[in-house]
Amino acid sequence: MNVAKIRELIELLRQEIKKLSKDEYTVTRPTIKITNFTISNNGSTSYSTTIVDEPVIDTLRLSPLINDIKNTPQFRDVVAEIVKTYTLPKKQQNPQAQTEFWLGSFLNKIAIDDLEGKFDENKEVEMIMNLRNELEEGPLVHNSDMFLEGFHLETQEISLDEHVILRKPNSTDIEKQISGSFGLHRGFPTIPTVVAEISRKSKEQSEIYHENEKLLLILRLFRLGSVSAESQAIHRSSVIWFSGTGRSSNTYKHAINNNYTIKSSDTNDLIKFYNLMKNILPYDRQNISDRKFSSVRIALSRYSNSLLEPVEPERRVLTSLIGLEALFTQDGEKGETSYRLAIRIAKLLGFCGLKPMDIKNDMGKCYSIRNKVGHGLLLEEKERGDAIKYVDRLQNYLRESIILFILCLQEKSKGEIIDLIDKSMIDSETSVELEKWIKGKISVLPENIVVL
Repeated sequence: MNVAKIRELIELLRQEIKKLSKDEYTVTRPTIKITNFTISNNGSTSYSTTIVDEPVIDTLRLSPLINDIKNTPQFRDVVAEIVKTYTLPKKQQNPQAQTEFWLGSFLNKIAIDDLEGKFDENKEVEMIMNLRNELEEGPLVHNSDMFLEGFHLETQEISLDEHVILRKPNSTDIEKQISGSFGLHRGFPTIPTVVAEISRKSKEQSEIYHENEKLLLILRLFRLGSVSAESQAIHRSSVIWFSGTGRSSNTYKHAINNNYTIKSSDTNDLIKFYNLMKNILPYDRQNISDRKFSSVRIALSRYSNSLLEPVEPERRVLTSLIGLEALFTQDGEKGETSYRLAIRIAKLLGFCGLKPMDIKNDMGKCYSIRNKVGHGLLLEEKERGDAIKYVDRLQNYLRESIILFILCLQEKSKGEIIDLIDKSMIDSETSVELEKWIKGKISVLPENIVVL
């Protein structure tokens, strides 16, 4: 790419922009502004609204200016060089027309930045580098924000790594919810309890959605919480495509069955847990067909369903049991599944500081509920009370078991893990060996992640 020619074209555009008066490219639109915004530690908010007339740049009014630049020899020279140099235009049905469109979009973005006072020498270098990157089909920066529910922050902001920040919502977030490009939004906004700001490089936007979903799974595993994204917006930092930010809302309304608060004292634990799990959670697209982790993926799905589905407690008990069975039973096993499952879970989680007999008794109560629900029978009042009482415990057993299996499957297969658990019940040496191994795995976790 001839950078000198690109700069010459940009300078030509900027000289023409200087000839414009403000009225030639701005329009006034009514905009909602949020004032007196406050948010408490439990997520409750209060604010006032006012409507102001705000001048904004009308990109349609810039079209004549961009078209005039397109008719210059400088523009035609840059287009010819791009078509000749790069493979991407050659993949298009009409390389010449497509490249003219791309370069026009590039200049349009520069014009907007210049009119807003955001364009300088550093911005020029950045834009030219991004243009080269896109023409070479490199990865693009995608900036996204997710409006989350199901947990709260005690601190104002937590930086999980160089890509992800969790923070409390602010007035700008509410303005995004209640103002739109085509007039004022009617109705009350859904105010998130936490906003996740995420910046990643990727060639495909689908990878960004995938990574965002992984974040939600990790937050559900950190504590027992119905963490979900009420909406999310992804902005692709393209310089050759028009890439406005659209907010997609979740059409399926999740239930917030469980909430938790990340206290100031939990911050380092969350950062440590996130940075461990993001590398080993079996949710990466390249490992999606790896059968070694298939039972964990089933358990993760059932765990999420039990937290988010708007159903009765007994239904969530049933869903959680299916998740535990995916982890603790092997193909071809016959006989009393409920008893076998209960003692395996009790043995494994007993190494985490829980009381094995309490786990076994809880599992018995939950299977009694499952048997009735599974046969379509109505629960008695006491049984419904038991479902409410035991569902959180069962979900926590599933949460902790998923974490342990993710750690253990890095070294052994599921069959080897279950065989060790079974053998440890009749052989004291194996029990000691298994306990030492499990505690070694737990040692990489923050404290209190796998203890109720």
